[in-house]
Amino acid sequence: MAIKLSSSCPPVLSPRYSSRLFRSSFTTCFSVISAVHNKLWGCAFVALLVLITSLNYWRNPIKGWRRTADMMTVFVAALYHAYYCIAVCQDSLVQIMYALVVANSGYCYFQARKAPSQNVSSAWHCGLHLLGNAANMLLYLGISL
Repeated sequence: MAIKLSSSCPPVLSPRYSSRLFRSSFTTCFSVISAVHNKLWGCAFVALLVLITSLNYWRNPIKGWRRTADMMTVFVAALYHAYYCIAVCQDSLVQIMYALVVANSGYCYFQARKAPSQNVSSAWHCGLHLLGNAANMLLYLGISL
């Protein structure tokens, strides 16, 4: 029984659309910069990990350890940010706005999963990248005020 190497797996998304997601992953740079600007070092570190794993995955999106690492990192980062929103952010308006933007990014994720084509799916997933990072920057600003 031969072990199938991840490099021989077909891409999850064609290069035409995965390149769109690779480029939209760079929006995480804004989360990193915003966290550093607001001296939120833990948030900056977590956002940087998301940036690295996301770019590493979307450069060649195949099933394997890079995909798992990206998804696990995003999951842990989401939990970390949710904790920060509840435990560190003292502004209830920012907490509500953060939750609403995160909920909309989740909506984008589910729309991407059920989209009828890779074009539509990748566009929705770009929305997830954009809204997720917008939520992070809103949270960082709310904590720093």
